[in-house]
Amino acid sequence: MQDADGRREQFDAARAEDPSTYASKVGVNGVVTNGAVRDLDGIRDLGSPVFARALTPRGPSGTEEIDRNVPVTVGGAPIEPGDVVVADESGVVVIERDAVEDVTATAETERNVESLIHEGLSLERALEEAGMA
Repeated sequence: MQDADGRREQFDAARAEDPSTYASKVGVNGVVTNGAVRDLDGIRDLGSPVFARALTPRGPSGTEEIDRNVPVTVGGAPIEPGDVVVADESGVVVIERDAVEDVTATAETERNVESLIHEGLSLERALEEAGMA
């Protein structure tokens, strides 16, 4: 995660292909930033998912070392070490570490309800079948 809230760095690339190559070698599995990125195709070719507010032709700025396993805020959402981040092309969601089991159970139940509706059940009947009514 990278927090670029309200700073000049949000207009410079938070990530580019070369730093992403290094990051993947040291165990970084993806990038979520409310800043910008450069070289998106190259980063994705590395197999590293990237979720950013914008694209930019500007390179990364600054040389300070980045802290690891510290709380950050991205796009106004606080993220603590151990929280689960789920992202796809539709958006990014942060699940607090202590809520993962409950959120997972709820998501599975909702997926079951949707599946029952696709099979032809009414919403009311699908909710009953899933134990939600």
